[in-house]
Amino acid sequence: MLIAPEAGGQVLNIGTGWPTTIRSIADRTLKHYLEAELVERPLPPGDPMGGYADTRRMRRVLGSKPQVTMEEGVDRYVKWIKERPEATPQWMRELAAERRLRAA
Repeated sequence: MLIAPEAGGQVLNIGTGWPTTIRSIADRTLKHYLEAELVERPLPPGDPMGGYADTRRMRRVLGSKPQVTMEEGVDRYVKWIKERPEATPQWMRELAAERRLRAA
């Protein structure tokens, strides 16, 4: 809102505007956590296939388009979260600690 006051009170889809699979995000994330294990589950019933954010309104209201790729965004987020372990939910830290103990 500081950048675009006209965005006040509007709902904007924020995203790249390009289809991105959860799998591609998971694969990118795994590059940062080599010890992690990917667990695949079937899609929940009724889960839509092929959806992505329509960013036309975002582009019009904010006057800009996405400049960060999914890969760069994941890389930045992983760096951020590693610098701030307190931002990781307690249950996730406990689960990671359990898995490390089992692996040792």
